[in-house]
Amino acid sequence: SSDLLGGAMIGYTTSLGPTVVGAELEGTYTSGKEYSLTGNASLAQTWSGAAKLRAGVSFDSMLLYGTVGYGWARLDPKGNVVSDPRWAGGFTYGAGVEYLFRNGLTTRLEYTQSRYDNVESTLAGGIKRTDSFVNHAIKAGLSYRF
Repeated sequence: SSDLLGGAMIGYTTSLGPTVVGAELEGTYTSGKEYSLTGNASLAQTWSGAAKLRAGVSFDSMLLYGTVGYGWARLDPKGNVVSDPRWAGGFTYGAGVEYLFRNGLTTRLEYTQSRYDNVESTLAGGIKRTDSFVNHAIKAGLSYRF
């Protein structure tokens, strides 16, 4: 599904010639992202975050990079799910492009995939499930470099 979300990111990067390396923390509020379990049972993702490393190559004012890290998501029960809300975590990776303007402002476009494996839930009637979910995200953002 396509959902609009908003969030914040903080990070640090350093240049080693044309190579750029760094780390980032991000947090995102998501409205409308649901993982269907069965019939009238689903888990709604309301918050997510990630701690990521990134590395790339700069071409003048443009940076092409890859990213890898650990992501987590808040999953709230909906419909026939009777288990408590929970946090799920897993591997996240992706790639992007970032453009640096002269005044320290940057813009970026990034694709990430997050995998949440072995997510346990309980449905009405005491039926226990273990599922794995994959979240694909395309993110656009503005940043300011200090």
